[in-house]
Amino acid sequence: MRLTTLLGLGIGAALLGKRVQQIAEREGRPLSDVLADLPARIAQDLRSFPEDLRMAADEARLAAERRSHEVDEELDSAFDADADSDPDG
Repeated sequence: MRLTTLLGLGIGAALLGKRVQQIAEREGRPLSDVLADLPARIAQDLRSFPEDLRMAADEARLAAERRSHEVDEELDSAFDADADSDPDG
């Protein structure tokens, strides 16, 4: 159990280090500045998380509605084409 915990912490630290480095490069800031700002950045991310989830859910709902209408139109077209080609129609 202890080895697994240490391994998990090591992997997490490596991923965090890589992420901090990416942010520093993207923002053109020293790594130390990004590390110093990290707690505030994480806190802000956590505060905005509920709103981010609501926005994602709204976008997913709208995409599902659009696709539902597209499928309805495709089915209507397929049935219309089938009825037009049916001699007994």
